[in-house]
Amino acid sequence: MKLIGAYIVIILVPVIVISNYLFADFYQDTVDDIIEENRYQIHNEKQAIMSKLEVMEKSFHMLISDRSLGEYVTAEAEPGVKEIKQFMDYSLNYLQSVLFNNPYIASVRFFVNNPRVSELWPIIYQEERIKGSPMYTKLMN
Repeated sequence: MKLIGAYIVIILVPVIVISNYLFADFYQDTVDDIIEENRYQIHNEKQAIMSKLEVMEKSFHMLISDRSLGEYVTAEAEPGVKEIKQFMDYSLNYLQSVLFNNPYIASVRFFVNNPRVSELWPIIYQEERIKGSPMYTKLMN
């Protein structure tokens, strides 16, 4: 019995202490690896988001720089059929091609506060459509 007790103390106790130390070290290494991997994944996601934002900003600037769009939405007089047709044939097609060529942009909607401007679906709408929405109130504030 004394010999079995001595073996337990001499062999089992050091094995338990060493295995406890090794498992704790292994656990900490695993946690550190997981944290490092997640940091790497977050960094990659951030880069992808920033890249998509940059593409969207460039598309936005291309759309805003279109003079005929600015002229159309700020018209002092109601445009005639000829002007609307010309705008639809050139500028609206250009706007739609910018949207279709950018897979990150689902849709763009211009809301205008000009009663003389005709709505041209799916891009140009009257501001009256969204005046009651919480987004509009928040944006105006």
